[in-house]
Amino acid sequence: MFGGEAQEQNVSNPFLGKPFYCWDQKKLVKDTCCFNHMVGLPMKNGKVCPIYNWQTEILDAIDNYQHLWIKKSRGIGATTLVGRKISHFCVTDDKLANQSIFIVAGTREDGANRIKEKYFKNLFSNEYKNIMVRDKYTEMILNKTLIKVFPTKQLKDMRGESDVAFVIVDEADFFDKKEQDELPFVIKAFEEKSNAKIIMVSTPNKPDGLFATIEKQTEEECSYHRLYMGYEKGLGTIYDPIWIAKEKVKDPTFFEREYNLKYMGGVGNVFSAQAVNIALELGDQFKDYPEYPDSIYHAGVDPGFGSSKTAIVVSQWIPEYRCIKVVYAEEFDRPNPNHIVDECFRLMQLYNSIYFWCDMSNAGFITEMKTQFDEDLSWRDEDRSYVNPDNMQVLPINFGTEHKALLSHLYQKFNKPMVAVPRKFDKLEIALRSAQATEYSLDKDETSYDDLLDALRLAIWGYRNI
Repeated sequence: MFGGEAQEQNVSNPFLGKPFYCWDQKKLVKDTCCFNHMVGLPMKNGKVCPIYNWQTEILDAIDNYQHLWIKKSRGIGATTLVGRKISHFCVTDDKLANQSIFIVAGTREDGANRIKEKYFKNLFSNEYKNIMVRDKYTEMILNKTLIKVFPTKQLKDMRGESDVAFVIVDEADFFDKKEQDELPFVIKAFEEKSNAKIIMVSTPNKPDGLFATIEKQTEEECSYHRLYMGYEKGLGTIYDPIWIAKEKVKDPTFFEREYNLKYMGGVGNVFSAQAVNIALELGDQFKDYPEYPDSIYHAGVDPGFGSSKTAIVVSQWIPEYRCIKVVYAEEFDRPNPNHIVDECFRLMQLYNSIYFWCDMSNAGFITEMKTQFDEDLSWRDEDRSYVNPDNMQVLPINFGTEHKALLSHLYQKFNKPMVAVPRKFDKLEIALRSAQATEYSLDKDETSYDDLLDALRLAIWGYRNI
């Protein structure tokens, strides 16, 4: 498989039979006692660090489980440790001779190559360079094992490969959505062909991404052993407690995702952190405000049958405070359309004066809604007079043409501020904080819970004249 290059190696291997670590944590200089002291211990902020006792949780999991999923805190050293452990497998004996280790990382070759350089090649200083038989841009042969890096844009190139011992996936939760969708199918083939071990390591990103999907699986459904390496694991060793305390206060949202393993998504550019925080504070202020049946309610319904989730958001008008309170926010994963119609009818019975603003892209759903609500079925897009809250409760709106105006209007209501979001609607909070848009055109790949955000902007549309 390697064109004879691995077999041509005649140099002696100084790592043969060496243990991974001697567990002398006071020894910080190079020595020949173990692999890690031979290549040099890891560095953190310019300081030499031993292998800490709590890190054996990762090392033991690599040894004992076929597939490993590690949700980690930023800078905790999990990827570094995995790279060292796999390198040790390659050089301590020839059990991985003529096999491959694939690393999936980064979107382009230059980023993927940096992973290979940092976690594998740079371990071996000049005195051990002969252990690398070949070193090319995205691949190298370490002892007799091929290490090859694949950018996420080249996942399809992995198909058809065989004799793969390990597949390491770095920061998978930050891959593009289509790559996250494709990845499980690509690596599944190596489980079947080569009985390869799969190791996924990532800081968490979106609450509807790949890592959250794996985390939500039951023990019976999940093929991965799941490890959680939050900042507490490395407190006092990897992390300075004083520095951590400052980071918690400086940017709580960033800290929760990067260090405390919370799925928060990226930081959006539509709603400022201040605007979202004020909406949450208003939610606290009005959380016990009565939901009178005869109050005015506007609901947004974003149907996504078969392709995405369906979301419903209901808002209540509080006239004496000129405030709009969110009272209901739910999403449904590929439900039966009739179930959504029934849920809307239930909400109508709960809130008498309620209007449903519905994305009209699904004409069949609008017709089902109007049938249930006993409304005129002769509605059509070109006649705007059909949208009349005076004589109907189901109000179709052309999301395709109005989506920018809907987002702009929602933005204005948040900035006044007029919207109260109770903290129990945590998914809606994440959607607001992560909302990314260009000229009020929402980037749904970058926005978490975008279906809920679509339903919210429909729900708030009813207050555009207030």
